[in-house]
Amino acid sequence: MDLASGARPRLPPRAGRSARPHCPQPAVAPAMPQPGPITRLLLPPPGLNQHHATLSGLTRAFATSTASLLHAPGPLDGWMLTLERGIGKAYGAEEELQATGAFRGEVFPDLPIATTWQNLAKALNGRLRASTAAAADDDDPAPPFTHYTTRPGALKVTTVAANLRTEHEIEMRVVAAAGDGAEATGGQRANALLCVSGSHPVRTLPLVSRFLRSSLDTLRIAQRLRQQGYIPPATQLWVVANPNTEPSAALLEAKASLGANAVLTQPPFDWPAYLAWLGDAERRGLLRPAPPPSLPFAAARAAPPVPEVSTQASSLQDPSSAAVSVQAGAQTRQQSGTSSADTSSGGGSRSSSDGGGSASDAPLRLLVGQPMLSSAANLSFWVSLSGCGGSPAAQRLLAEAARAEMEGRETAARFFEAYNRRLVGQVLERGGVAGLHVMPITKASKRMVLAMLADGSLPPSSSSPSTD
Repeated sequence: MDLASGARPRLPPRAGRSARPHCPQPAVAPAMPQPGPITRLLLPPPGLNQHHATLSGLTRAFATSTASLLHAPGPLDGWMLTLERGIGKAYGAEEELQATGAFRGEVFPDLPIATTWQNLAKALNGRLRASTAAAADDDDPAPPFTHYTTRPGALKVTTVAANLRTEHEIEMRVVAAAGDGAEATGGQRANALLCVSGSHPVRTLPLVSRFLRSSLDTLRIAQRLRQQGYIPPATQLWVVANPNTEPSAALLEAKASLGANAVLTQPPFDWPAYLAWLGDAERRGLLRPAPPPSLPFAAARAAPPVPEVSTQASSLQDPSSAAVSVQAGAQTRQQSGTSSADTSSGGGSRSSSDGGGSASDAPLRLLVGQPMLSSAANLSFWVSLSGCGGSPAAQRLLAEAARAEMEGRETAARFFEAYNRRLVGQVLERGGVAGLHVMPITKASKRMVLAMLADGSLPPSSSSPSTD
C-alpha cells in the first residue's frame, strides 16, 4: 500500500504490455485479458459470474471505507454457522434463512459454465448461438459477484476457483472480490476468499490436472496479493477438504502452511472415512475447535424415528454408515474417561516442524458440510459431488433413500428429516469442529433448516461481527 496516498497498488501489466502513463485520475485495475477462442467457450460468459464489473477505485483506502467498516470481519472465535448462498437465478432465495440471524458467514460459490460433461455440451451449444446466450443473460436478474450482499454484519465469503483460469485471471478475481474496487462500484467487499480448484469437467480428464492450477495455487496467489497490499491484510483465506476421499489430512496441512484460516468440508457421507480424516487432522495439530454454547443432543435424540423401509439395516442405525448413533459416541467417550471438550482439543501436538502446540495455537477452524437432504435425487447429487459414490456407507444410504421414496412421500420426508437431524447430532457429539456449513439447495431443505433452528437441533452462531 502507498503510505503517502493510502492507495492500494495496481496489478502489474502482463509481459508484453506497455505500462500505463501516469495521470492524476484514480488508478484503474488493468482490463481482464481476452481469452482465446477455446477458453471463451469453456469459461462462463462475463454476464454470469466473471469480471464484468469494472475494477475501479483502487486508490480508496480500506481504513476509511464506511462499507468496509460495516462488514469488517471479526476474529474467527466461537461457534459459527455458515450458509451456502445461491448465485445466478437462485440469488436471493435464502432471505428467510438470512433473517434468522443464525449464520455468521455467507459463502458464494464460483461455478464454471457446467459441472458435468452433459451440461457442458448443452452449454457450449447454447454459447455458439449468440442470440440464445444473450437471451439467457437478459433473464438472469443476479448482479455481478462483486455486488452479492450478505445480511448486515455477516462475513462475505467469495469463492475463487482455479477451474481453467490463468494465473492473471485468478489474480483479477481475487482483487475484484476483496480489493477496493467492489465498494467503489457500489458492491460489497469479500471478508474471506474460499480458495478451491473448481469443478469444471475438463479437470477430470486424465493428466489434465497437472497442467491446470489447483487450490494450492489459488491459495498462494491470494496470500501473495494480500502480502503485497492488493487486498486488505485482514482478508481471511478459507479452503475446502473432502474427508470422504482424502486418506489423510496431509493436503489440509499443506493448506494450513500457506496461511489458511478455516476449512469447509464436503458432507461426511462416509462416516468411518470422516472419523479417520478428523483424527489425523487432530494428531497433526491443525484444528482449533469451538463447541456450540449448548450441545443439542437431546433434540438430536428426539428426532423422528427412522421409518421402516423394508430392511432392518437402516443406514441411520448402522455404526459403519454415515449416521452412526449419537448415544453410542457418548458412551464410548464415557468408557475411555474423556469428555467432548477433550476429544475436540486436538489429541496431540503439532508436527515436529512446528515444535508442538495446543489447540488454541492451531491455525484452522473446521466447519463440516451439512447438505440438508430432501430427496433421493438430492442425495445422489451430493454423493456424486463428494466423490464417494463407491463407498459402502454411501451406497447403503442411497439404497435406503430409494426404498423410503418407494413407500411414499411421508415415509421419505420422515427418513430425510431423521437423517439431517442425526447427522448434525453425530458431528457435534464427535467434537473437534468449530461450526457447520449449511447447504440447503431445495425449498424443502430450507424449510428443514428453519425447523431445526427453531427446535434447537441446529445451534446458531454464538456471535456475529457487530454492526452497531
